[in-house]
Amino acid sequence: MATDFPANPSNGDTHAGFTYNSTTGAWESSAGGGGGSGVTSHANVAAFPASPSEGDLAYAQDTDALYLRRGSGWERIDNGGESPVITTEPPTSTQALSNSGSTSTVTMVAQDPEGFDVTYGIAYKTTGNTRPTQLSADTTINQSTGVYTFTPSTNQAHAGSFRARLSASDGANTTTRLVDFSLAFAATVDYLVVAGGGAGGGTTNGAGEGGGGAGGLIYATGQTFAAGVTFGITVGAGGTAGTGQGGDGGNSVISGTGFTTVTAIGGGGGGSSTGGNTGRTGGSGGGGAYTNGAGGAGTSGQGNSGGQGSSSGSSGYPAGGGGGAGAAGTNGALGSHGGDGLEYSITGTATYYAGGGGGGSRSNPGNGGQGGGGNGSGGNGTANTGGGGGGATNENTAVGSGGSGVVILRTTSTASATTGSPTVTQDGSYNVYKFTANGSITF
Repeated sequence: MATDFPANPSNGDTHAGFTYNSTTGAWESSAGGGGGSGVTSHANVAAFPASPSEGDLAYAQDTDALYLRRGSGWERIDNGGESPVITTEPPTSTQALSNSGSTSTVTMVAQDPEGFDVTYGIAYKTTGNTRPTQLSADTTINQSTGVYTFTPSTNQAHAGSFRARLSASDGANTTTRLVDFSLAFAATVDYLVVAGGGAGGGTTNGAGEGGGGAGGLIYATGQTFAAGVTFGITVGAGGTAGTGQGGDGGNSVISGTGFTTVTAIGGGGGGSSTGGNTGRTGGSGGGGAYTNGAGGAGTSGQGNSGGQGSSSGSSGYPAGGGGGAGAAGTNGALGSHGGDGLEYSITGTATYYAGGGGGGSRSNPGNGGQGGGGNGSGGNGTANTGGGGGGATNENTAVGSGGSGVVILRTTSTASATTGSPTVTQDGSYNVYKFTANGSITF
């Protein structure tokens, strides 16, 4: 046990194998003193007493150092004692635990400079040092090899991170290292990908020009997004209006490692009597110009074709409407409409997307299709719906630009990181991530 020396000693007083020296003001070891508390000399620390008491002193000849028995170890007291030295460092990067429940290991090996046995331990940065929820069982430690084995939880509700403090102790001094761990699960995602809509056809000399085709639309449910993978999101721009064929809309894309890239094709621009009277192909095709221009073809599974234009003066030289995700554009006639889009409630609110632009006509331009299609005579497609722009009517009149696309993800999981500032809303147990600009998402 530790020695409790008397207060106010006189020179020569003895206690538990020590003698008080008034000149130095210290209790000094009495050679051969009783009580087992005198300093004993040994060849090395391995030769120290097998059953020491706390407070015992011993001298090691090989290290030329004095040691104090403290706790369960010998502490070198000439310099405060030497701590174990880590010879195999644990990883400094965050360690991903397997969500399948398969164990993961981390190795930390230490050596004591004085040759004492090393004992390994672990603590967690949690309230009361409790086991983190990310682990389903206590961490096991191989005291011979310094291998720590972690058994992760398979409960998706336990996703998250924790920090562990690994320790190596010689009984008196301890060396520690911090290691971060994370547990993530693949996300099950429903997605809606809508490309930018095509612009309507423009003109400098004529009558009705074709409506722009809607952006291609892809909808899927129950898709797997791997944990820890960053998925790139591209949102297609709407097609640019001009005096000739309408500009095509931009593609919208989801891509990521281990994931089959999803690409919604931009809507085809509307035909123009000024040049290129046929509607352009795209997610949905653009409508043909009034000069009997053919409608552009849509992409299978994403949209429909545009309507054909008519040269009938009695009908006001109507152009074809742009195709929509749900229906083809109507052929040139009075009020040739853009094809309707499709309705989805992925955000929690039923909404139409990807309607075609209405065809132009001198007397009765067509309406845009449900889902953001612009009306004939220059109506723009609605932003973030992929709607096609309306075709021009008569020379030098307005022509509609295509509406930009959108990418929407719905999942019960929570993203660990996003870029591009998506709008995040809740629909019951679902998190809804709506991208109206390029960005990324990681689960």
